[in-house]
Amino acid sequence: MLTEFFTMNETNKRAKELQLLYIEFPEHFVWSVSDKMWSPRQQGYAIGRIVTCHPTEGERYYFRLLLMNIRGPKSYKDLKTVNGKHCSTFRESAEKRGLLACDNNLIDYMFEAANYQMPYSLRRLFATLLVYCNPANPRDLWERFESSMSEDFSIIPNIQTNNIRKSFLYRALLATVRSRGFIALATTTSGVAAFVLPGGRTAHSRFKLPIDTTENYNCNISKQSSLASLIRDAKLIVWDEVSMAKKKLVETFDLLLRDIMDKDTLFGGKVVVFREKVNEHGKIEVPKSFLIPFTNEKESLHVLFKTSYPNLDALIYDTSSVTSRAILTTKNDFVNEINQMFIDQFPKTAMTFIGIDETVEPKDQSQFEDFLHTLNPAGLPPYKLVLKKNCPI
Repeated sequence: MLTEFFTMNETNKRAKELQLLYIEFPEHFVWSVSDKMWSPRQQGYAIGRIVTCHPTEGERYYFRLLLMNIRGPKSYKDLKTVNGKHCSTFRESAEKRGLLACDNNLIDYMFEAANYQMPYSLRRLFATLLVYCNPANPRDLWERFESSMSEDFSIIPNIQTNNIRKSFLYRALLATVRSRGFIALATTTSGVAAFVLPGGRTAHSRFKLPIDTTENYNCNISKQSSLASLIRDAKLIVWDEVSMAKKKLVETFDLLLRDIMDKDTLFGGKVVVFREKVNEHGKIEVPKSFLIPFTNEKESLHVLFKTSYPNLDALIYDTSSVTSRAILTTKNDFVNEINQMFIDQFPKTAMTFIGIDETVEPKDQSQFEDFLHTLNPAGLPPYKLVLKKNCPI
């Protein structure tokens, strides 16, 4: 495919006019597996891909870098030729073309890796780039991807800077206590947040808090159990996302600690780290920037949409800006409603795909087919799926 790409750039009139990058070529030409040649695309749309490679792979990495930046190359020799002078290596060619003089390509490479690499791998990659690629501004490169490399949050989409700072503070606090030989318990309200904190557990799991709060609120922990002994020895208890928990659960937690510690003081005298900052009335105050004034459901939803996705005409050309935003809802019906709003307002032409529903018994097809079209089971696309290029769903 690559050598025929070179041949097309040398012999095909259209390819010469378009002067395409290798990754752009499948958008305009189709590869025939049987004939082993490229031909002009007559219909459909394809996105080109080039296998990624690591800077430690040497010439292969610089060869890929040249393919990603040089339009219409006609041969390997052409890639190594700069201003009429032949270079001995792909790296030398990349250097003379200025591809290594600035960090734009390294930024693109880090951005690509940040989409699927864990922070530990990103830090190793950053160190590799320092050794093998000599970035012009290492500090700027680090600061651009610091949040992705500093904590294990890459699997949690759309996490905010405040949450990163808060979790970093929690981790530092826990590490400080534990480094002094003391016990520090890390708990959260949700399971996802528990994954972030070292040794984290949900409060329900750690303190045996009841799930069904309509019944009694007693914790199933014996004062003679090993768990009670662990809680008794703990110097610090962190409960993240406590504002998501019901007030009664926190009160039950207080009673549990008083009972285990045999002290009638708040939380049995334990150091417990909660809540968000409170106002002068002792209550958590939601920042006004988080609130959308309610007029009616349709208008308020429209304002929320415009706040989350401002200037759609500009966003459609920057997929990272679109995919880094999200609107979370409580029910699938709301998801479908917002998706439809997004599709309607998103520029470009829509394409509609219709699903096929079949009954187990063929004789029931005519009777139940229309009913099946009305069902949208979780985890499956809807019967009528409307898509637009670059529009998330």
